[in-house]
Amino acid sequence: MKNVLLGLALSSLTANVPVEQTQESQANDWHLPAGKSSHVHYLGQESLYLSKGVALYGKEKYHEGIIEVDITDDDAQGEAGIVFQHTSDGAYRGITFKSSVLQSLAPACPALTATEQNTPNCTPKASKPASWTHLKIILQDNKARVFLNGASEPVSEIMLKATKKPIIGRIGLIASGGAYFSNFRYSPLSSTSVVAKAAVGD
Repeated sequence: MKNVLLGLALSSLTANVPVEQTQESQANDWHLPAGKSSHVHYLGQESLYLSKGVALYGKEKYHEGIIEVDITDDDAQGEAGIVFQHTSDGAYRGITFKSSVLQSLAPACPALTATEQNTPNCTPKASKPASWTHLKIILQDNKARVFLNGASEPVSEIMLKATKKPIIGRIGLIASGGAYFSNFRYSPLSSTSVVAKAAVGD
């Protein structure tokens, strides 16, 4: 998968996506970077702290679906968010928040970055007090619709680069500079089926 940065576009589309059973994560479901993560209790929630790198969830591989997580920063420089279509060669796609604005999101200017590279850019220091931001991403038809804090309409719709074959891969979390994650869960779309053998990924 070619590593490139993708742009953002604001959208007023509504989410009306049927889903099947949700999978909620447990502590032992995670494959964590050595020495850079820990399970902690933070701001009233059981959380995963990730100082740097990618934490992958389970062993299952997906192409589309709904991914949700609560995020708060560590008063540090960097970005934090969700990765998806992570393949065995280390390539992935992802959507991240800039840590500097996790606590002061401006609806007219969502601080999100769509990325297909492994080294997100650092950003200015975040402000306190810390609070949880809920991130929900609906992946469908080469689009990622981004919802914040339970909103019924997305703040952004990101067009993902189309590929000749569907990309399947693992899902997870990413941080650079330190972040806390809680209530991570994945829900398949009702239209999502097992991807054919011809799909990219393993």
